[in-house]
Amino acid sequence: MFKFTREKLACFRYIILILVGYSGIVISVAEAGEATEVIEEALEAYNKQDLSSTADALNEALAIVIQEKATRMEKKCPKALDGWEKEKTVSNSSGAIFGAGTVTECSYRNGNNKVTISFTVDSPMIQSMMMMFNNPMFATADGGKVKRIKADGKKHKTIIKYNEQRKSGEITSIFETILVSVKGKASQDVLISFFKSIKFSSLNSD
Repeated sequence: MFKFTREKLACFRYIILILVGYSGIVISVAEAGEATEVIEEALEAYNKQDLSSTADALNEALAIVIQEKATRMEKKCPKALDGWEKEKTVSNSSGAIFGAGTVTECSYRNGNNKVTISFTVDSPMIQSMMMMFNNPMFATADGGKVKRIKADGKKHKTIIKYNEQRKSGEITSIFETILVSVKGKASQDVLISFFKSIKFSSLNSD
């Protein structure tokens, strides 16, 4: 059984800080889950000044943590609307390692109509997007319209871009540090209904 001394605990915290800084995401020991054993291996290697093995173990732990977070996000996808069928949920967590974030996509279909709800987390670009999102010039570019939509008991600022001829469009919103998108081929009312079905209060919870 691995035992912590004061010195090892200090090293452990240092390694966690490295992991957090490298990933650009916020984690805790509890969130690490299966990564705990690998982090302990990193600590042992670090105590031996085997920095190469330390880095390898940290990278492995980082990949595990990111994948666990992606799996949790998959559970945030709402149920299909009446008449619609939920097809699949896919998460791409590889981008988080390179700073592009983790993208979780939930697909729904009704005949020839298809809607995709996506959540992008842990992306440093979201902060920049938030600044543009709050700028009227950027928000209304390409025919976008700013609209507040009530979902999960609160009103959320959204940008709606919809093409009446193609009967397709996209609703974009930023919730805390999560980019939320509802897009696809469907009526604007259907896209709004899908947006309203998202339980925003659960997006940042376990």
